[in-house]
Amino acid sequence: MRLVAFNQTLAPIRLNSIELHGSEEATQSILIDVDLEVPSGGYADKEFDYLDLLSDDECIDRTMLDNWKLVEISNYTLNPSVRNLIIENTDSFRIYQCVKTISTSWTDLDSNQLFEYDEWVLFHFETRRDL
Repeated sequence: MRLVAFNQTLAPIRLNSIELHGSEEATQSILIDVDLEVPSGGYADKEFDYLDLLSDDECIDRTMLDNWKLVEISNYTLNPSVRNLIIENTDSFRIYQCVKTISTSWTDLDSNQLFEYDEWVLFHFETRRDL
């Protein structure tokens, strides 16, 4: 798994962790220890061993049963221009998204101040239409 982070702040940061919350009370959260420094206004990435991020979520389970392909997980809405992709025949693609709540923890490296936010990510799925 590859994580790509973009720092929109004016200071370098360290992305400490990301916690994906379970969709139901009986579902366990998944905590990812990231520990990634990201320069001000810049990108950084990190590779991780395989993590099962698709289990125990009704929307994801239903989507995977219908033979959709997971393309990415991100905190922005999906459209081809945002993902820097060109889809010439948009009638041939279908796009579907599932939402999951997460908590992120990061540190401003100039001030050493810790920040924690609850936000969401979208699981982006694509499939080709049967023509």
